[in-house]
Amino acid sequence: MDMTESNLVENNNMGFIEIPLGTEAHHYAEEFAAEQRNPQKGKQVYLNTLAVYAVHRYLDWINIETDLNQSDSWQSGTRMLFDVADLFISGIGKLECRPVLPNQEILYLPEEVKHNRIGYVAVQFGQQLNQVELLGFIPGEDIIDSSEEIRLDKLHPLNDIIGHLVEQTEPNKLIALREWLERNYSPGWVPPADLILTSAFKRLSPTALQPSAVRAKEINLGGQLANRTLALVVRLTPVSTEDIEVQVHLYPTSKSSYADLPADVQLIVIDEKGLDFMHAQTRRFDESLCLPFSGKAGEKFGVRIVFGNTCISENFVI
Repeated sequence: MDMTESNLVENNNMGFIEIPLGTEAHHYAEEFAAEQRNPQKGKQVYLNTLAVYAVHRYLDWINIETDLNQSDSWQSGTRMLFDVADLFISGIGKLECRPVLPNQEILYLPEEVKHNRIGYVAVQFGQQLNQVELLGFIPGEDIIDSSEEIRLDKLHPLNDIIGHLVEQTEPNKLIALREWLERNYSPGWVPPADLILTSAFKRLSPTALQPSAVRAKEINLGGQLANRTLALVVRLTPVSTEDIEVQVHLYPTSKSSYADLPADVQLIVIDEKGLDFMHAQTRRFDESLCLPFSGKAGEKFGVRIVFGNTCISENFVI
């Protein structure tokens, strides 16, 4: 059965991500395995290829750009000589996608993949090769030279991988919020009044006693919410030379036919370590969400807006 958008990703009750493996995935695996010098190496390449392809499809589904052709695992000479299962993430680096066999409790890392990796994803195989489970990941900096085996119960939740990728993002892709205080606003960020007409936002407008910089960006989650665009609003308020108060808001836009937010949208703030540290989820009839926190000059954070399998991310430096 081919992989389609309707069955690409499912959340099961254990918190893992299930990825169906269709004919395209097995076509690549069969082609690459047939090039190998013996059946044992062919099996290794077959599973590595399926693992890489599954993570590629998952990241593509959550709008993270990958490039199979730039991956070592997609190069015939490299996969023939080494046990590699890397996936190149555009502008960031290589993510290793390691197969985990049935009943295996350890994520094994070959020597050749313990360096030059931004992280490692555990890909659980069953007796049948029609689907896999993405169990979780571990950041590359957590791997020490002597470590070849990682217990599966030590993995980070897979949901944290986006936050980790935010941490790896090149500095020129971060939105510099302190520049907003000097009225140097980032492209695509507009005055909130251009997008929002809700009374809730008007009550939160800055006063002369609380000078701040605030901008909004239109967010379209697509799919069933394509006609219900949202406004992501970020407000920056200095409280001292180094300390900054930040508020992250979510509102319906004025062009939406609804005055409230759609239910079950998650607003998540990711800390400088790349992990979730604040989140909220909309309920029916919510007109807005707000996550307030404080930070210091130079600290980084990310914001993501999640609905189902769709995720929109923005990355900032204070």
